[in-house]
Parts: sequence; C-alpha cells; structure tokens
Amino acid sequence: MAKGLAKMAARSFGLTTARPRNGSGTKVHGVVTTRCYRSPYPGAPRELIWEDVSHNIVVKQGLEYAIGVALNNATQIGTWYCGLMYDTPTVSATGTLGSHAGWTECLAYSGQTRQEWVEAFVASANNSFTLGNSASKASFTISSACTVGGVFLCSTETGTTGTLYSGVAFTGGNRSLTTLDQLQVTYNQTLADDGS
Repeated sequence: MAKGLAKMAARSFGLTTARPRNGSGTKVHGVVTTRCYRSPYPGAPRELIWEDVSHNIVVKQGLEYAIGVALNNATQIGTWYCGLMYDTPTVSATGTLGSHAGWTECLAYSGQTRQEWVEAFVASANNSFTLGNSASKASFTISSACTVGGVFLCSTETGTTGTLYSGVAFTGGNRSLTTLDQLQVTYNQTLADDGS
C-alpha cells in the first residue's frame, strides 16, 4: 500500500526514479608529489623545506598514446622522463612537447637532461591500478637560482620531439630555488573505473 502511494505521489509531482547505470567509464588520474631539500649551511645534510602535491592533466597526446597502445597496436614507448617548468605554467589539454604556449621548460639543473621516470606498480585493486616511481624518484640538483612552477612527463630525455603525456602546475604556486637545492619528484598514475 505504502509503495503504491509513493509511486502515485511521484507521478503527481513529476518525479522519476533514477535507474542504475548498466555500464561504466574509465578515469585517468595522476598525482605529482614534489619535495625540495636544501642544506642549511655549506656541507650540512639537506633538509626538507617544502612539499607540493598536485593533480596533473593528461593531455590529448598522452590519452591518444595510451588508448593506441592498449587497443590499437600502437608502438609502445619504453622510457618516460620527468621535466620541470618555469614559473606560472598553464597546461593545456591540446599542448604537445613541441608546442605548449602556456609554459616554458626549466633546465637550471645539473646535466640539463630530464630525469627518467622509473615506474613500478604501486597499488592495485579490482577496478583501480596505480603505476608510479615512489621507489626511485626523479631527482634534480639545481645549478642556478630559478623559479619553478610545475612538472611534466614526456617520452624524450631532451629536445622538443616525442610525446607529451601530462603536465601539472604546483598547487602551492611558484617556488624559488637556489643553487644546490634538490628536487625529488614522485609521479603516480592511476587508471580506474570511474566509480572507484
């Protein structure tokens, strides 16, 4: 009786009951953790002076690569690299490694070659898998004072050819760095059912 009255009331007021979804989607979610270490005086061990945790944008080129390798027999890229962005970056979904109007790469670190992203599975569940470099962080030793604002992930150690996978501006804004500061970057990438 009560159920019948509830249905009648719903019809009277134009209410409908949502049906459960029959299918599901997929979400790609990346978290970048950047830590800066600095010596308080020459010769002293470095100490953590700040940490930033940011949620990245996987750009169109990165998504095309991911689905192409998974489902369309595209060529797999064996090694990925982390790079740094100068201050106030804006990461566009349509940006590429060769064309990214919203940001400029920072090379003010020793060696001036991007640091390898040494990935391994970090966690997995029924509908969620995370791949990251927590065990082997990308490390940059700053060679001259600069202001850094974000991090990106790409397929080449140097240059502007290759695939841009993702980029992120620091949640905490720009960071001023001095010579011999060390940045350690951890990038964890999760692929999950969009209900997870």
